[in-house]
Amino acid sequence: MPMNQPTVSTRRRFPRIEVSLSIEIKAECGLVFNAITKNISHTGLLIVTDRDTFEQLTVNQRLSEKSQPAEVNIKMILPMAEGASINTHTCCRLFQIRRVSKDCYHIGLEYMNLSKLEYDELTRYIQGVAACGRGRQLCQTTAMLSAELNKHYKAL
Repeated sequence: MPMNQPTVSTRRRFPRIEVSLSIEIKAECGLVFNAITKNISHTGLLIVTDRDTFEQLTVNQRLSEKSQPAEVNIKMILPMAEGASINTHTCCRLFQIRRVSKDCYHIGLEYMNLSKLEYDELTRYIQGVAACGRGRQLCQTTAMLSAELNKHYKAL
């Protein structure tokens, strides 16, 4: 399977779709970071960050006596078929942190308040990416759109 082609993990109730999307994260402290998704599902997403971003996102969590999970706001663009895209803004809770290497962390984010419309749009996106396994052309189109949108995000 080509590296750019998204894959689907189906062992879970809500499958994870392995796909790289640029997202914008606004931490509780007000700082804004950019990150890349490793996978996405109906309940959350896994992002890849460097050590500095990890430390900024989790500073309040480490200092809090109650150890309340940190919350962040995310903004992402989901590329759809025929050049369309969906802008999604939602609040997420950090629920999983894993150090992968000296300067690479995986952080699991759980959606906290997706509206029905956002959930339905996310479902359409996930179904479209999952269809990539059955249709190479759709997958290539999705990958091209994702790359274009990632460039757009970086320019913002």
